[in-house]
Amino acid sequence: MRNLFIIGSPRSGTTYLAKYLQKSSYGKAFETHFIIKYYKNLYRYKPLHTDNLKRLLKDLSTERYVKQWNIKLNSKEIPIAKNDLDTYLNLVNYICNQIRISKHWADKTPHYIHDWGLLDRLFPQARYIYIIRDGRDVALSLLKKSWGPNNIYTCAKLWSEQNNNFEMVQKLEREQRILIVKYEDLIQSPKSTSSLIMSFIGEEHDEKFFEEIKSNTLSANYNKWQQKLSKAELNVFNFIAFKELNFWGYKTSEYTTPPSKLQIIRYRVHDFILYWCHHIKQNTLDWLQIKLKIKQPFNQ
Repeated sequence: MRNLFIIGSPRSGTTYLAKYLQKSSYGKAFETHFIIKYYKNLYRYKPLHTDNLKRLLKDLSTERYVKQWNIKLNSKEIPIAKNDLDTYLNLVNYICNQIRISKHWADKTPHYIHDWGLLDRLFPQARYIYIIRDGRDVALSLLKKSWGPNNIYTCAKLWSEQNNNFEMVQKLEREQRILIVKYEDLIQSPKSTSSLIMSFIGEEHDEKFFEEIKSNTLSANYNKWQQKLSKAELNVFNFIAFKELNFWGYKTSEYTTPPSKLQIIRYRVHDFILYWCHHIKQNTLDWLQIKLKIKQPFNQ
């Protein structure tokens, strides 16, 4: 069984890229969310066998995403290995096999980009498709979402932090376990880019399926930042993410000035207030919908 991870910042095209895998042996990519969380807390379940394994499965079954899959977890079906790490790997594969009945499986959980090293330690043979998108277009897309980040400064900080894994990328390139895909190439040159993706995973390019995806593509969905971001916003983003933008081949002005300390404080306070306003509103709305039985407790 092979494991494939689609890595990328939120709003960078991970879901769009995943469409190209739907008819491959990996099937439709999904978001597990739990792998790194429980890997970091594996010490709480040591040694991972019998009662502790049952306890881990019980805790996993309360996770929102696991509940939505509507799968049954049986500890007796999970092979116990000589060490806890291999047993946990067996558990992950066991769950993912139930989510998707396919030869292999692919994951596209966005926040795994923060723990890429841990992910690769757990899956040392895994392959990765890393999708990168101009951070300024990512910022435009993020600013439309109520869940934030909520201003150009926090967007730039997030994007630069998520896309400075230079050493990790170079390591995987040496091992030939990564394909770097630019969102802009996927939009502008979909046929050649999708052929590269299929070649990377060792499968044939489905011309008919490619045409179906292409027909639903917004061909002009890039470089919108050039018209929609103000000079002040561009200055802030380019200053914060200058190194990352240039590393990934996105042009920036060399003449940028740092935001003042007062501006940074304003940006952070603004983001903090809007973040909590969104969560309080969302949690209240969720509570009402659950009470009125409009929504299941574990649904998004």
